[in-house]
Amino acid sequence: MGLEICYDLRFPEVARSLALQGADYLVTIAQFPSSRGYHWQTLCQARAIENQIPHIACNGAGPVFCGGSLILDSWGRPLAEAGAEESMILAEIDLEDRDRVRREIPALEDRRPEIYRCQKR
Repeated sequence: MGLEICYDLRFPEVARSLALQGADYLVTIAQFPSSRGYHWQTLCQARAIENQIPHIACNGAGPVFCGGSLILDSWGRPLAEAGAEESMILAEIDLEDRDRVRREIPALEDRRPEIYRCQKR
């Protein structure tokens, strides 16, 4: 399991590092406010898609937070979604599906980090 908290979701390097270290799935625990609900859903899907990994994303619910917890498959498709209210969602995660996705599009294997090394500010 690769664990991220809230703000980590905005840094794709965190999820990528966890995936490359062998995490079977990502888990993000967050408190995204209602004003950033669109960011929440988009970033959760992006982390699943770009790492070809299931993503369990739990967000706070209530008057300040947008809710919208998700369980996504390795394509970034929702397996289960919560609304804005406090709730519980369940889904079966198929790790064989993750492996099929990675065979179909071998993006993690095809990486070329030597040509896009991150520079300090």
